[in-house]
Parts: sequence; C-alpha cells; structure tokens
Amino acid sequence: MKKRSVISVLMLGCMAFELCACAKKIDEDEFNDSVIDLTEEICDALLGLDCDAIDEVSTHPNRKLRELMPLNEDPDSDDSRVLASKQAVAATIDYEIDEDSLDSDPKEGTASIDVEFTYTDYSDIQDAIDYVSPREFENALDDVDDIKKINITLEFETEEEELKLTNATELDQVYDFDDLNVTYIDSIFDLVDETYLLGAAYNADDESYYNTTTLEMMIVINERGQNLAWTYKYKVCRDWEQIYISDWITEQSPSEIHVVYQSDTVLEPGNYQLLVYEPDNVTIIGFEVDVYAT
Repeated sequence: MKKRSVISVLMLGCMAFELCACAKKIDEDEFNDSVIDLTEEICDALLGLDCDAIDEVSTHPNRKLRELMPLNEDPDSDDSRVLASKQAVAATIDYEIDEDSLDSDPKEGTASIDVEFTYTDYSDIQDAIDYVSPREFENALDDVDDIKKINITLEFETEEEELKLTNATELDQVYDFDDLNVTYIDSIFDLVDETYLLGAAYNADDESYYNTTTLEMMIVINERGQNLAWTYKYKVCRDWEQIYISDWITEQSPSEIHVVYQSDTVLEPGNYQLLVYEPDNVTIIGFEVDVYAT
C-alpha cells in the first residue's frame, strides 16, 4: 500500500510537470504570435504613412520618420511636384516578414525579427527626362522591374505588460529618398514650338479678323510634347466676358492642336480672347485679337 502511494505521488508529480511545460509552451506560442502580429501592424502603418500608429507601439516617438515621410501636412515645405514624386515611390513600398528569423525570450519579454522592405528602384528614370507631371513619372515607375531592398531587424521588449518596438529609428531608411531628384519642365510652354492665329478672315498684317464667324488658333507641339496625351479645354471671351467654353478634349500624341471657335453669326466687333486650359485650369496658351466689322 505504501509503495502504491509513492507511485501515485510520482505520477502526480509527472503530470504537474507536463501541465507546467504545456502551459509554458502555450505562453511561448502566444508571445511569438503577438510579436509577428505587432510586426505586421507596424509594417502596415509604415506603408500607410501612419506615424502616430508607429509611435503608439514604440518606446520612443520617431520625429525624423515623420519628417521623411511624404506627407501633406505642410504644403509650403516642399514643391508639390517633388512631394508627389516621393509619394509615387512610397506607393511602391512592400514588405515581407521572415518568421523563421524570430528570436524570442518570453520570460524576459524580448524578441527580434527580420523584415525585408522593397520599393521600385527609381535611379535610372529620375533624371532620364524632364517630366511634365508627377503622373508621367508615376507611369515611368510602373514600367521599372528593378527594386531596392532594405533589410531591418525589428527589436521588441515588454514594457508595463505591453510589447513595444525599441528601435523605431531603423524604419527611417525605408523613406530615406534623399537621392530622389526628379526634374520637371518649368512650363507647358516648353512643349510648344509655335502658336499662331489663322483663318480666311484673318489679316496677318495687322493681326486682326474682319467680318468673321470663326476664330482659329494653331498650337504646334515639339517632339517632346508629341509623346504625351494632351487634355485641354478652350474658352472664348469678348472684352474678357466669357461667351463660350468647350468640353474637355483629349488628343493622343498630337503634332499640333487646332482650336476652332465657330459662331452662327458674324462676330460683333471687339477685343476677343482665345484661351486654352490644362486640367488644373492653368492657362496653356492665350491670344488677344481684335475683330472688326466693315
């Protein structure tokens, strides 16, 4: 009977040890899962330009990261086209978490894990040409297959029972686009070789129209401009009072743009303005011309 009691005690001891080991294993799995989940949360916040979310799970706020991210908080701090270029590159950022690299100590509440960030390598296209717009640069990015890789080991520790990122400053390098130097044309006029008025009722000698129902303008596009799609509208005014505005017109790779305003009756005498606008409602080309009736 005594022997049986000893055996029973030993069996209970073994069961207790197994239960403790099992509980420890569950705690370790939960801790590792929490590290991976937090890593994914941080990476998603990084791609989403959400500095606040990263600061909330970090031991210290990262002010430099906020400065590096292409945010719209201070539109006067950067040329809008430069900012848009950085945003285009930022939109290509992706990441992959190497779960096999996870090194954790649940008892100490510490862990580290490797993450590889990638984004489109813009080095070969940023100064290839003077871009017309950020959209053109973004389209050029879409055609690039090469990528840049940044490998970062994120480190964590438990602080007041919450897992925190301890080396948030390592994330700065993901948005370190200091070598990004996209150049843009100064004006849409850089894409135009020549502009002139024309038409049967146009007198080139005094640059006026006589007894006309039509105003015509020709915009001759240079070789660089012929690689683009042109979207524009035009407006006709008499003494700066609008009398007509067109719908938006798109022409793909034109060598010239022929703007024609046709009236049902002979135009009243006066000073007329023929104005062509781009989608941002910025005037591309404008002419003033006198119209006479004889």
